[in-house]
Amino acid sequence: MPFYALAWTQISKRFTLNTFISVTTVSVLTEQIPAFVDISHVNPIFAAIFGGILIGVGMLIMFRHSSSLGGLGILAFYLQNRFNVRAGSFQLAVDSVILSCGLLFIAWPLVVISILAAFCLNMVISLNHRPERYFTALVEKEPVASSEDELHSELQPSNS
Repeated sequence: MPFYALAWTQISKRFTLNTFISVTTVSVLTEQIPAFVDISHVNPIFAAIFGGILIGVGMLIMFRHSSSLGGLGILAFYLQNRFNVRAGSFQLAVDSVILSCGLLFIAWPLVVISILAAFCLNMVISLNHRPERYFTALVEKEPVASSEDELHSELQPSNS
């Protein structure tokens, strides 16, 4: 809830509502997808790399459309917009701390695979999520007529 409060007060109401819808959708689909897709025979390294990339692309799309998956995604989006801290770099740092703590409870090969997935996910976000890509800069243009007039005056022979 503190992350939703941060989003509501510091980012935008639209972002908060979109995030709530996204989190709800992911929660519902997580329960339903195993009935349609079986990934029990996928190589774990392949799953980590391509799963990380796909989740990163999904999060990138969500960021670009003013949404996130809640929690640290909200904080990462806020830090990037407010303090110019790269969202992917922030999430990679936090994920690294969390996964390092996982070494106390989970076998190290599984943690290494999780780190690989987190790395792929966060590299997609870090290399591609730049707010300046979403807003077109307003560039003042010189009127076309004046530049044409200058060109014609330069090409005209002088009377002297």
